[in-house]
Amino acid sequence: ISHLITQDVSAIPRDLVALGFVQKGREREVEDAGVVAVLTQVLADLSSGGGRVDVSGVTGTLMSMTQQNKGLFTIPPYFAYVIRTFTVLEGIG
Repeated sequence: ISHLITQDVSAIPRDLVALGFVQKGREREVEDAGVVAVLTQVLADLSSGGGRVDVSGVTGTLMSMTQQNKGLFTIPPYFAYVIRTFTVLEGIG
């Protein structure tokens, strides 16, 4: 997240590999596919304030990116559980 916040675009693909979203060796493809730009926009939307986060919108964006970049960008299981947790909490609140 720190690289997204500081817009250190060159470091984001390595972060995605370390977090399990992208396979090692495909960092350049991630940049070329526009994944970094989409994630930067998602973070901007999340941090725009207002006190309400559109979890379903973020989830939809990530799922769309996964479908458009099959085999390149995937949502790791641990992150799917985090999304599911926030979805449940959003439903309760």
